[in-house]
Amino acid sequence: MRKSRKMLAAVAMSMSMVLSACSAPKDNGAPAAEGESMEVVTSEQEEVTLKYSTTSTPGTVFVQAFQRMADEVEEKTSGKVKVVVYDSSQLGNESDVTTNVLDGSIDMCNSGSGELGKRYAPFNVFQAPYLFESYEHFAGFVGSDLETELFAEAKEALGATVCGTQTMGARYVITTGAKATTPPSLRE
Repeated sequence: MRKSRKMLAAVAMSMSMVLSACSAPKDNGAPAAEGESMEVVTSEQEEVTLKYSTTSTPGTVFVQAFQRMADEVEEKTSGKVKVVVYDSSQLGNESDVTTNVLDGSIDMCNSGSGELGKRYAPFNVFQAPYLFESYEHFAGFVGSDLETELFAEAKEALGATVCGTQTMGARYVITTGAKATTPPSLRE
């Protein structure tokens, strides 16, 4: 049953995952536990600058959200931790930056499930059409025990933390020589 639930929760709306190779430090230097918020950094904490890479362009809601996160991290750490957002593929394409996060040369990126699926196969299921019946169905998956389990297994396999999920909206089906306006018309 558990595997079939994973398959079900893992088959159409495309997802983009935020991948991070680091954990938020606590005052004692130990990494924060899953789901635990970052505590205020002590005055002895060295200043650190983290690189966040995205293929999204300035002005998009994604870059705005990443910048807001960066601003909040800096504020909550009294400037001891800075996150620099590199948009528009400045640090490389999605494949390159995902590899660079996994090898530690970039700290964070957002990466699609297809790109993550090249490195951890269970993410490939999110490339299948019609996995979720509606946006509400998808929203029910986000933050669920099933998603948490998938992220924990990915962390074990990849050595990096998948921090969250975002939808990139509708996907398109492209055909050659056939007009497809509904799912049944793809069979014609």
